[in-house]
Amino acid sequence: MKQVINIKIAGLGIVLIMLGGNVFAQVNTRLRKTTPQTNQVVNPATGNAVTPPPAPAPETYTGNVTPEGVGKVSLRADNVFGIDSTKPSLRNDMAVPMDTNDFRTPLAYQYIRPDDAMWGKRVWAVIDTRQKMNLPFRYPGYDQNGNSMTLINILLQAVLTDSVVAFSPIDDRFTTPLTSEQVEQLVHGKPYTMRITDPVTGLEHDTTIYNDFDPQSVQRYELKEDWVFDKATSTLYCRIIGLAPLQTIMNQDGTVRTADAPMFWMYYPDLRPVLAKYNVFNANNFYQHMSWEDLFEERFFSSFIVKEDNPLDRSIKDIIPGNTLDDGVKRLLEGRAIRNQIFNYEQSLWSY
Repeated sequence: MKQVINIKIAGLGIVLIMLGGNVFAQVNTRLRKTTPQTNQVVNPATGNAVTPPPAPAPETYTGNVTPEGVGKVSLRADNVFGIDSTKPSLRNDMAVPMDTNDFRTPLAYQYIRPDDAMWGKRVWAVIDTRQKMNLPFRYPGYDQNGNSMTLINILLQAVLTDSVVAFSPIDDRFTTPLTSEQVEQLVHGKPYTMRITDPVTGLEHDTTIYNDFDPQSVQRYELKEDWVFDKATSTLYCRIIGLAPLQTIMNQDGTVRTADAPMFWMYYPDLRPVLAKYNVFNANNFYQHMSWEDLFEERFFSSFIVKEDNPLDRSIKDIIPGNTLDDGVKRLLEGRAIRNQIFNYEQSLWSY
């Protein structure tokens, strides 16, 4: 009889232990649901307990806006590929309201019959924005509508909006068009991945970095021009055929990798309607603006010739090589001689 009672007591004890374990598990589960779990670590610099942020994804965008909209961070306010590219003024930013240039169109060129083109010369010239006359090319300001007044930003914005087609710099004959994605990769360069250590957690993670474009890296522009004398109107015309921004590419240590590398070529007749809608900064009179198209057509800039059309297709630098100061002066004088040749041809047609 005692043996049966002991067996029943033992069985009852096992049941109570199982019920107690189940109740403890339920209470523990409720506590886990109601008590926030914090993953605090001790900051080695201060000794305080802090909660680190969640680890970023392996592919983290830290530059400009991607086509997918990932990582909306702009490191430069004047970067046309960032989110700050267009910011219109919320108040009238000028004492006298100025008319917008949205409906401005350039004047059509004077038609030149092929039989009336009595003489012509093709030259390539370079505009150095560091010269005093060319300082409007470097103006970093914005107009009332938030449009950048810097030429390189205008060109890049026209390419991104597919207003003008950019051509590959492999040649200056406009043979290979580039898409806006190709131009964006050309401007920013290829992204690279860097291993970064979190200063709080000490954990390492990969971060993909996209470089921002610096408009100040473009200090020169190359022009492809045709000088044509029309015997029907007795006029010497200068027609710009192409425009190419020249960029200085730097290494990560600050040294120059490539100087004056053409980014792309743009067909100037297609670019004229775009340039007509943007004003040029006027340092002498703030309320008298001209468009970029007027600046090029009226030739309010300074340039020097670097090449003329020749049988061997050589530039002046190929004819006069060297990197000394005397070699540079000789090349400038040779370019000035070509310009004087164009001027003297027109003057020799008249008698006084």
